[in-house]
Amino acid sequence: MTLALCALAGLATGILLNWAKDYMPRWATRRMVMPSPRWQFGLGGVLVSWLPRPNRSPLTPALWLAAGVEGVTAALFVYFAMRLGLSSDWWIQVAMVSFLILVALIDLKYRVVLNVMVLPALVVVLWMHWVTPGTNWLAIFIGGCFGGGIFGAVALLRPGELGAGDVKLAALIGLGLGFPNVLGALLIAVLAGGLAVFLLVTKRGANLKSHMPYAPFLSLGAIVMLVYLR
Repeated sequence: MTLALCALAGLATGILLNWAKDYMPRWATRRMVMPSPRWQFGLGGVLVSWLPRPNRSPLTPALWLAAGVEGVTAALFVYFAMRLGLSSDWWIQVAMVSFLILVALIDLKYRVVLNVMVLPALVVVLWMHWVTPGTNWLAIFIGGCFGGGIFGAVALLRPGELGAGDVKLAALIGLGLGFPNVLGALLIAVLAGGLAVFLLVTKRGANLKSHMPYAPFLSLGAIVMLVYLR
């Protein structure tokens, strides 16, 4: 019963994230043209599309993405419930993965990592470490410097490939995971990003100068490490 409720909570959160990805960019520092946010029921849409009926519309990539977000959030909510129970740690973990998924969705669609999300998250992460007994502040400091420093150096050496938002997100992940856990997250992000570039170049003819959103890969690496550490 508890796991079923967690799955429903994860599904509802996924629906909310799919809506929020079109609402939050209104707080971006640069003006962007974007559609009005609307509710999408990805898994429901996919299931309905499989029902035999005349003139059914084809499944779109956006619907598949919405369904994937709902499925992933439901699965993660259940996984953390199995590992942690409905404790305060469960709430923290599901809040972090939901935040990371939303950051990834916004960057994937609008190519922006919002300061209005990342900067408050930095404060929240530091506060959480502050109230947690036995926090290794040296590991937290090194993790933040390592994540932000590595991506900051790449942004300076190769302008246009990474934005300031990516650097701040990497620093946030470093502060959240600490050292050496941040190494695993960044390694996964680099490998996943490299694979995506390879597939785009070989399958779609994109060139190496094509701009690619990097927040989804950073978020993927951080989520994988959160799952691994639990």
